[in-house]
Amino acid sequence: MIGAFFDVDKTILRGDSIERRFIKHLWRIKEIGISDLIRTIVFFVTERKRPFPFLLKSNKAYLYGRSVDEMRAIAETIFTKDVLPNLSSRATETIKIHQDRGEIIILLTGGLDFLVQPLAEYLKVDACMSSRLELIDGHFTGRLIPPYPYRHGKRLLLEGFAMNRCIDLKLSYAYGDSIADIDMFRCVGNPAVINPGTRMTYIARKMGWKIAKW
Repeated sequence: MIGAFFDVDKTILRGDSIERRFIKHLWRIKEIGISDLIRTIVFFVTERKRPFPFLLKSNKAYLYGRSVDEMRAIAETIFTKDVLPNLSSRATETIKIHQDRGEIIILLTGGLDFLVQPLAEYLKVDACMSSRLELIDGHFTGRLIPPYPYRHGKRLLLEGFAMNRCIDLKLSYAYGDSIADIDMFRCVGNPAVINPGTRMTYIARKMGWKIAKW
C-alpha cells in the first residue's frame, strides 16, 4: 500500500494558516479579547524553560473554557468563507491523482483537529492526524494531547500510521513547505517541498528533494 502525506498550512492552503484565520475571526466578533492575551502571556512566563518554538505551537490558552460545539460551528464558517476559496488548485489536483491511483491520503498537520476536520471531509481524505485539544465537560482546557504533530512528532505519527496500515514508505509521498516537515520528508521515498522559503530551498536542493510551486 502507498500513502501520500500532506501538510496543510502553506502547502494545501495558501496564505495564513487555518488557526490564524480562526483567531482573526474570533477577535473580529469579540469572542476573544485582552483577557485572553493576558492568559497567553502568563502561559509563556510559567513555561519559559521549555523551547520557545514548541511553546509558540502548543499554546492554545486563548481557547480555555470555550465551548467545543460553539468553536466547531465557527470553524465551519471559517472553512466556507475563508479556507475553501484559498485552497491551492495544484494541491487538490495532486490529491485527486493519488486518490485515482488508489493510494491512501493523509493530512498530517500541527493544525487543531476541529479546524482541520472540515477540510478533511471536503477533500475526502482517508485519515487526518492533527493537534488534539483536551476536553472537559464539552469545553477546551487549552492543553494539547501528545504527541504533537510538529517536527519529530510528525515522524512518529507517520511511522505509526504506516505500520498500522501496512504502508510502504519507500514508495510513499510527503508534501510540506517548511523545516518543520524535514522529519516527515526523511520518512518517505518521494518527498516534495512546496513553496519553500530560501533556507528550505537550500535544504531541499542539498537533499535532492523535489521542489514545486503550488
